Amino acid sequence: MTNTEEKALLARRIANALRHYGGFVYEDDLDKHSTVIEVIREAGVNLALSVALLDPRKRIYALIPIDRRCKVSCNSSCGDSPECTSKCMDKCRNEIVVKIAEALERYAQRVAKH
Repeated sequence: MTNTEEKALLARRIANALRHYGGFVYEDDLDKHSTVIEVIREAGVNLALSVALLDPRKRIYALIPIDRRCKVSCNSSCGDSPECTSKCMDKCRNEIVVKIAEALERYAQRVAKH
């Protein structure tokens, strides 16, 4: 498999994991951390995702959408209503995930053509 095919496949896997699970967990032995970072940077979503080191010994990482904007917006619009805040956060996070996943899919299509 060529490097561009691997990147396209990885981008699609990240997009799929985000859509279904809200994040992407990977081990450096299976998905090189440097390649994951390269893919999210080239797809233009690196500023929308946080990279967390879950296990330094096993080099396990997670990509998690950054939802700070959601917190500010939902707290402002919902006030002290936990139910409203919860629903607002779910909706906002989902919108972020959809945008990130779409950008990753576009990136995968672009690199697969080369």
